[in-house]
Amino acid sequence: MTGTIAPWRELSRAGLPDSSLPPQGLAGLPEILEGAFRGSWPLRFLLNREALRALEYAESFSSLDNEALRAMAAEIGDALLRNPWSLSIRSLSMRSLSMRSLSMRSLSITPLSERALIGSRTSDFKGFEGQEGQEGQEGQEEKKGSETDDLLARCLGLTALFSTRTLGMTPFREQILGALGLCRGYLMEMATGEGKTLAIALAAVPMACTGRPLHIITANDYLASRDAQSMAPLYRAWGLSVSSVIGEMEPQARRAAYQSDVVYTTARELVADHLRDGLYYGPMINGEKRLIRYLARGVPPEIAAGQGPRGAFLVRGIHFVIADEADHLLIDEAQTPLIISRPVQDPLLCRSLEQAMIIADALSEGRDYRVLHREQDVRLTDAGRGSLSTRCKELQGVSLLDNVDFAAELVTQALRASLFFHRGKQYIVLDEPAAEKSACVSLASETVGAAATSAATVTSAASAGANFASTAAAETSRIAILDQGTGRIMPSRSWSRGLHQIIEAREGLPMSPVTNSAAGVSFQNFFRRVPFLSGVTGTAWENRAEFWRLYRLRVLRVPTHRPCIRAIEKQRFFMDSEKRRAGIAELIESLHTTGAPVLVGTRSLRESEILAELLRQRGLDFQLLNAIRHEQEARIIAGAGQRNAITIATNMAGRGTDIALDPHALAAGGLQVIAAEKNLAWRVDRQLYGRCARQGDPGRVHQLISLDEQVFTRFMPNAFLRVLQLLGKARLLPDFVLSILLRRCQRSAEKQARRAREALLRQDRWMAENIF
Repeated sequence: MTGTIAPWRELSRAGLPDSSLPPQGLAGLPEILEGAFRGSWPLRFLLNREALRALEYAESFSSLDNEALRAMAAEIGDALLRNPWSLSIRSLSMRSLSMRSLSMRSLSITPLSERALIGSRTSDFKGFEGQEGQEGQEGQEEKKGSETDDLLARCLGLTALFSTRTLGMTPFREQILGALGLCRGYLMEMATGEGKTLAIALAAVPMACTGRPLHIITANDYLASRDAQSMAPLYRAWGLSVSSVIGEMEPQARRAAYQSDVVYTTARELVADHLRDGLYYGPMINGEKRLIRYLARGVPPEIAAGQGPRGAFLVRGIHFVIADEADHLLIDEAQTPLIISRPVQDPLLCRSLEQAMIIADALSEGRDYRVLHREQDVRLTDAGRGSLSTRCKELQGVSLLDNVDFAAELVTQALRASLFFHRGKQYIVLDEPAAEKSACVSLASETVGAAATSAATVTSAASAGANFASTAAAETSRIAILDQGTGRIMPSRSWSRGLHQIIEAREGLPMSPVTNSAAGVSFQNFFRRVPFLSGVTGTAWENRAEFWRLYRLRVLRVPTHRPCIRAIEKQRFFMDSEKRRAGIAELIESLHTTGAPVLVGTRSLRESEILAELLRQRGLDFQLLNAIRHEQEARIIAGAGQRNAITIATNMAGRGTDIALDPHALAAGGLQVIAAEKNLAWRVDRQLYGRCARQGDPGRVHQLISLDEQVFTRFMPNAFLRVLQLLGKARLLPDFVLSILLRRCQRSAEKQARRAREALLRQDRWMAENIF
């Protein structure tokens, strides 16, 4: 399989205008068409028109009883099953942008009678079937497009009504717009708190009705289970089955869950199970055409039923994929390859790793090696390689280090482990080991060329040449890696290429078995192959050009249902972290007296523990949510919006959480968010800010920044940083200058990460053309 975009996804976006500016005269359209989307204006108009039509149908259907609605759902589902390709941007016919369709029209809703609705024939929904008459080709194409659009509008209108009756949630127009965009293969930016979970469920219904496999990718197992359970009544109303696939499921339960019409899971689980199927049935599905057929249409019936030579596939096929928090999956984790690996007992390699650590401790910075802080990497100097060569001669025949190049790699890994991997930031030590498993799945974050990146879910140091893996060894060795993007423990994962074993030895733990890779693919390369990919997130606009280059996904912004009244305070700068923490504690004390709830967001587990200790010393009651205190996550999040509540959380609270405010908290000014540390990407900062001021509620963001944070130390030249600190001590630099420098550092970090993802894409293409 090559790493190219699936051909039908390329064709589905052909011929669309690239202009983001509306033509003259747009102001003369109805008010509902103005400002609904930022993107190509014809598509904004068409999706708005479809959304209004869906709402009209929902209002018309509201007079029907449940039995009549179920009969109509069966008809619509049957039509979608006959015409699965109706969910394509091609069905939004550009010819429908005639003067007739753009003319002013009444928006009044005329409810259809029950008799008229029940008397509708299935042929009314078939879209492309039964197109006969005296019309010309142009009229036929316009009719086909309009009928297919009408089919989707009726489906979404009926789903919206089912949502009201089964979930007690009536979708807003903005959620209908988001669902339409997902059905058309767009990446929709919906602000936090605007109901992305319901919008995804609305879009999932017509996709699942086509009979093609549908997978909804969430950020973690908790959200996969929660969303599948909360949206189940809506799917059941349509006669659709829903399930979630999470990490601890057994193979039989996992296989049964994948047979559901709608499957909620994480990217790691889906890609790992797909790779397992590829290992088992590799000889049967080799070749681009056959594998695409398996992905798009599902596996052959005899194999899906377990009658193949090795039993049934785990995944019944991959066709529709909706990515929740799509920027985290497609951008932050793009470089993270998932690798199937197996542990290998190699005592000689473990002894060589121990010797490499001894050699690394004897080297001196500057003379023997240089530290590249921006890339989070280490380079041996000529003097260092000379010293290493001398030591290798002494180990001739008694160690794997008798090879200078291999010794240099292990010593460099030992230096990386010492310089860039710290307990409480990149990993923690588990108290209870888990049983060792014989086979494992690895997740690797590799550097391509000299451009290292911190965009992977592991620490940025891992991206500087250290492979990040997910294996059972992590639990066995009692080392748990922390996801730098979410702050959560990543169970059953470990670094590869000896890095994990070196960290274990430094912590005084026995070395776990080294792993050998059997199969692997990067998330970026995998999701580029998905036949029908769409997504939703609260922060996508900054990376809209990259989404198009990598995935051919066009980004559209959905307006908020109510005006956002979030207030962002002026940034406050401090010389060092100690003064910044003291300032945060004082600010929390001050806000606590007003009765407003406070949410403190940190990047690392260690920082959250330090702030917790400061508040404990001041006698303040608080809740702490991080990777080692996550058992009560739902309870802590539920209470974070209460009056006088103080919550300290890592980025675990930055995605997929909805903090509801009580009346006293609203009266006190809403949720007060304190950004205790700056992230390397402004987009991730926006995720934290989005925890407050949702759905028109009040809220305020406070930013406290120190000059020794990673965003400054990594992406600002050392000499310039020293001058900056001296000027800061003398108070010669105003805050607005520091704000400009901070934004420049974040842009440098984002640029470096973007270049690394593009380098990975070039590598994937080269390997596809020259190796496979």
